[in-house]
Amino acid sequence: MKLDRADKLNVVPLIDVMLVLLVIVLTAASFISYDKIEVSLPKQGSSDKDFPKERTEISLFADGSIKFNDILIDQSELKDRLSSLDKKEFILFKGDEEAAFGSFVGILRILKDLQMSNFLIMTQEKK
Repeated sequence: MKLDRADKLNVVPLIDVMLVLLVIVLTAASFISYDKIEVSLPKQGSSDKDFPKERTEISLFADGSIKFNDILIDQSELKDRLSSLDKKEFILFKGDEEAAFGSFVGILRILKDLQMSNFLIMTQEKK
């Protein structure tokens, strides 16, 4: 029994579809942002004793106001004060959970732009 040409499996369309899918995946992968902010989160049950005594504190309140070592300032002044610090200075960042996320990200962006990676975002343990 001889097979006709029409009875053979044609894999060319399958290969074409796989190549198109491969191109889509590789294109999408090139748009993924690998720009990350390194953050050291506190471990559960950590206390104020675990933090260095020599530290800079940044507090973000629910109304968007910012305190830098207990002095009320705005974001532009925060950038000026942080740029005068050593890049290895330990920074403790306290943010109110009701604060606008944009303000939180703005402060993290300032820290990243100044290449200050030695900071900790203080959280409160849920009870």
